Amino acid sequence: MMVLKMLQRKDADIQKAVCLIQNAVQGLTTYREDFTEVKRSAQAVAQKWGVRCEFTQVRARRVRRHYNDLCEDERLSDPESNFRVNVFNASLDIIINQLLQSTAPSAAAQPTAEEVTEAFDPASDTFLE
Repeated sequence: MMVLKMLQRKDADIQKAVCLIQNAVQGLTTYREDFTEVKRSAQAVAQKWGVRCEFTQVRARRVRRHYNDLCEDERLSDPESNFRVNVFNASLDIIINQLLQSTAPSAAAQPTAEEVTEAFDPASDTFLE
């Protein structure tokens, strides 16, 4: 939110905004790696509010397999691991990738080899512009 407000100002400092985005990416990456601490703090908040906090066990659906089927990835039977992999990590990965893409230079903004060569050619019209 702070980056968005900064970029909407008339005197926006792009370099500072990029630095803030990079700090956010670093913080989210650290947050992603520390699931147990996140779970512990969420349980403390749930206990404070009087909310039941436990992962419910759902019966895994069995799919009939034939003798010549290739081995599939194993489904996570533990509901906590399933949440961590399919919700927590997946959500943070999407957010982190979107932040990284917002600061990555676009292909259109980068000059081609011909433009760079022409910029350093003294005979060209665009010499060192």
